[in-house]
Order: sequence, then C-alpha cells, then structure tokens
Amino acid sequence: MKFRLTAYILLIVSLLVSIRLIRDILKLRSADERLATAENELNKAQIEQMNLKQSLDKVGTPEWQETTFRNTLNLARPGEVVVIVPEAIRQIELVKPESSIPITEIPNWQKWRQVFAL
Repeated sequence: MKFRLTAYILLIVSLLVSIRLIRDILKLRSADERLATAENELNKAQIEQMNLKQSLDKVGTPEWQETTFRNTLNLARPGEVVVIVPEAIRQIELVKPESSIPITEIPNWQKWRQVFAL
C-alpha cells in the first residue's frame, strides 16, 4: 500500500514537472521568435541609418546645393539660358501621326531585287 501511494505521488510530481517544462519550452520558443523579429528590425534600422548617413553626406556637398538651388529657383550660371517648359506641354503625349498609306511588308529577297533592279 505504501509502495502504491509513493508511486502515485511520484507520478503526480513527475506530471507536474513535465507540464512545467513544457510551458518553459513554449515560452523559450516564443522568446526565440521575438528575438529573431527584433534582429530583423535591427538590421533594417541599421540599413536605413546607413542610407540616411549617405544622404546626409550628399546634402552637405556644394554640388548638391548648387543643383538644388538651380533646379528649384530656376537659376543659371552666367552665359546659360533657362528654359521653362509649361506643365501642360509636359503632359502631352507624343503621338505619331497615322499615315493614310497602308504599309505592306516586302520580303527581304524582293527588296534586294529592287536595289539591284533585276
């Protein structure tokens, strides 16, 4: 009887320990997923930071400042001419006029024959 009681107690304790271990394993798995997500976000943020630093380096150059001022203020160097194209003309799509003469494809050998007048 004492042996059975001890066996049952050990069985219950081992079940409780097993349940606790399973919970800890699940918590660790979710922590791993959160860590991987955080690493991906960190990598993206580092790449964005590098891009922003490069952009900042470009902004500080005199060439960038000159092109920006010239484009936004429509300025020119001495001797240059600024041409401003109206927005309406920029929006017009260039369309080739349709010819009323139908184009027929002539085989290559006939084109050569016409060139040499045979």
